[in-house]
Amino acid sequence: VRFSRWSPLRLLGGSYWTGATDGTNLSVTELASTTVHLGATDGTLATIRLPRGAVISGRVTASDGTTPLLDVAVTTCPVGGGPCDTAWTDEAGDFTTGTLRPNARYTLELSPDPDDPARVVGGWYAEGATGNVAALAASATGVLLGTVDRTVLTARLPRGSVISGRIRRADTGAGIGGAMVVVSTTDGSYLLSTFTDDRGDYTTGALRPGRYLVSADAGSPFAVGWYAPAAPGGSVADAAAATTVVVTGPVAPGIGIGLPLLPRYRVTGSIAGASRSEEHTSELQSRGL
Repeated sequence: VRFSRWSPLRLLGGSYWTGATDGTNLSVTELASTTVHLGATDGTLATIRLPRGAVISGRVTASDGTTPLLDVAVTTCPVGGGPCDTAWTDEAGDFTTGTLRPNARYTLELSPDPDDPARVVGGWYAEGATGNVAALAASATGVLLGTVDRTVLTARLPRGSVISGRIRRADTGAGIGGAMVVVSTTDGSYLLSTFTDDRGDYTTGALRPGRYLVSADAGSPFAVGWYAPAAPGGSVADAAAATTVVVTGPVAPGIGIGLPLLPRYRVTGSIAGASRSEEHTSELQSRGL
């Protein structure tokens, strides 16, 4: 049984289950269900009573506490596992989740629009933390939802930092447009990506102060390169040899990467036919040869 999670009736759906002890004949967790055998005639089920749920609402602003943030994704997940719900903030920074199962604790992850000029960074709702936002999921306090709707405190997202620079040819220094720039953690975990403009310049989305690895991929005929300003051409082919970018202020500028051309290989052979044979030579460029 499915019911619109945005309905003002705040009703929950679930699976038909005659073992429910509350008389609803419904399992809202969908971990239990009763099989219905349908013969040649119509069948009649026991009455299903949809239980009432509740919602969590609140407001997300910039760190000043007054500037509302639009299109921040608020993902609400039950502690211990289960289906998550995602809502987005409106122009006033307000959000309301879909109907949730009551008498449960939920975590709230806040993910701002990466194109928001406010350049804020997301996190997890943590009551009592700065701005009620924690950088790590392990620090989230969660929200205990009872049988009535719950309004959480305002979450204030901090302003982040960006990395900027130019992706260029290692041989000529000319900028490369359309190259993908990837920012990773120092252990290689992907964080975000962006693309260079026609001049080869880029600016990443908002990041928390910290240490990062930056790589660029412009496709053939260029090899993938990792930021390493002291290396020939300004890049290395292995992340393990890359230089860490330390982000402290609003902008970490001048993080440029020179991409070398892929190595060229010569393949020589002969093609034999029924009446003649010819020798052919081809030049190949490859990232994997």
